Amino acid sequence: MSDFVGPSTIYYIPKFKKMKDEGIRPTFNLFSLLFPSLFFANRKMWGWAIFAAVLNIIFNLPANLIMYDKGLPAEIISVIKDNKPMIELMSEIFVAADIVVRVLFGLFSNWIYYRFSLNSLKKIKRDHRPAEEIKTVGGVKPLNMVLITIIKYCIGLFVVMALYMGYEMMTTIRDFSDLCIR
Repeated sequence: MSDFVGPSTIYYIPKFKKMKDEGIRPTFNLFSLLFPSLFFANRKMWGWAIFAAVLNIIFNLPANLIMYDKGLPAEIISVIKDNKPMIELMSEIFVAADIVVRVLFGLFSNWIYYRFSLNSLKKIKRDHRPAEEIKTVGGVKPLNMVLITIIKYCIGLFVVMALYMGYEMMTTIRDFSDLCIR
């Protein structure tokens, strides 16, 4: 397990031992609380990293709509302004949800990492892969934090484009239905 964990074995191994003996236990991880997608990407847990990134994008979308309305088309800006109280309420609710999710990540990411480590080691053993591979499969990879940041940006861009395209489609459908009614 210490070969798989790599750096920070002094931090993780005692926690993992306690989790093995006592089961699921919340333990605090500050890095995961503040930057969940970066934590998971650094520990090569890509499924969790992308999940945390997508949640962060969704939870910050209403606040971003209010903050970055300057470069949007005039029609979308007017929709945002017309619905500003509702978007602000959504923003407050989503910020609260983001805080709750971050706290949950901060409390349970060590346990998630423990389960990930066990499953990865079992898979290496089951597939009869060499023991030297443990260090390459596990450990940390700080470059992954840069990669998840780029992925997060691309996902955010995709979400904004999808919203814009959805708005354009709805506008086109409405304009077309107005023509058909005449």
